[in-house]
Amino acid sequence: MLNTHGLWRLFGVSIVVWGIAAFGSLAYALPTELFFSEYIEGTSNNKALEIYNGTGAAINLTGGGYNVQMFFNGNPSAGLTINLTGTIANGDVYVLAHSSANATILAQADQTNGAGWFNGDDAVVLRKGTTSIDVIGQIGFDPGTKWGTGLISTADNTLRRESTISAGDTNGTNVFDPAVEWDGFATDTFDGLGWHTYSTTDLFFSEYIEGTSNNKALEIYNGTGAAINLTGGGYNVQMFFNGSASAGLTIDLTGNVADGDVYVLAHSSANATILAQADQTNGAGWFNGDDAVVLRNGTKVIDVIGQIGFDPGTEWGTGLISTADNTLRRKNTILAGDIIGGDAFDPAVEWDGFDTNTFNGLGSHTAINPSTQVPEPTTMLLLGSGLIGLAGYGRKKFFKK
Repeated sequence: MLNTHGLWRLFGVSIVVWGIAAFGSLAYALPTELFFSEYIEGTSNNKALEIYNGTGAAINLTGGGYNVQMFFNGNPSAGLTINLTGTIANGDVYVLAHSSANATILAQADQTNGAGWFNGDDAVVLRKGTTSIDVIGQIGFDPGTKWGTGLISTADNTLRRESTISAGDTNGTNVFDPAVEWDGFATDTFDGLGWHTYSTTDLFFSEYIEGTSNNKALEIYNGTGAAINLTGGGYNVQMFFNGSASAGLTIDLTGNVADGDVYVLAHSSANATILAQADQTNGAGWFNGDDAVVLRNGTKVIDVIGQIGFDPGTEWGTGLISTADNTLRRKNTILAGDIIGGDAFDPAVEWDGFDTNTFNGLGSHTAINPSTQVPEPTTMLLLGSGLIGLAGYGRKKFFKK
């Protein structure tokens, strides 16, 4: 079941971040808006906020009306608003720092401000105009001294966004737990300021078979760069029947999947061709074309086929590119799963369709091979920047003013 993904593994991380102009379909894997990538709440005025741009294009902060607000002591109204200025390149970070921070922080700063800044119990919001696009903390709520515990808390610590997070928390009033999306470091840790690593490092569905009788299978692709222990990681597949918002079947995955390989979960009564490729089987009642299928890492949704809580009638999609009586294969330019289970689902966006009982692609997945792509001249400089970026693995801010 070895995957034939060519050089993708070698170039994957940099192409995701830098190569969007060369491979337009890669936009599925990129963030669509700025978000906080680092938060520093150190001693005295050693405070800074790092903002990451992975959208695929430079963003004019001034023209876009971007600003940062701070909400003190549980107040529902902002006590400080800082309008951001300048431009942030794609793949780069922008550092807003307190003007009285130490020299290490100020060396990375793109903008400074000398007002009274946040403490660990104050919410911090990144906005585009008046729209919140990321929130640290909970607006209108005072947690006492901090959100979180130990190193992964907002008081006297540095927090760095996990590399797989692709969007900010836009809901400023919901409960905030930094452990969900952040890594924590000790007070006055500044060595990560000025760069951010973003990667789409998790499994996703690469093939879906809904054939006659129990000829049903799900193929899962690992392009993360490392082998994954499915059992130890708590990976599982859930099936949501007839528009139900609750899973009717959960299958815990077992074993390992090598980097660049696929893992096939099949119905135990499928035909011999499918079972020859199966890594795991299950004999319960499986999905039909109108049932949503979800891949999870523990309780975290990492890919969805269909729409949870919605019954489309008989299928999502039309003709061969539909979830009923067909085989769907993920397009080879798709680099990440659909993590939003409640949005409308159209398989034609990310999948190719094949006739009922088409099994000849099961057991392998071909990801994009950069060596076979010939970018237009206008994209060569951008692609070249990506190859340079590979050496630094995510170091985005090469030069500071």
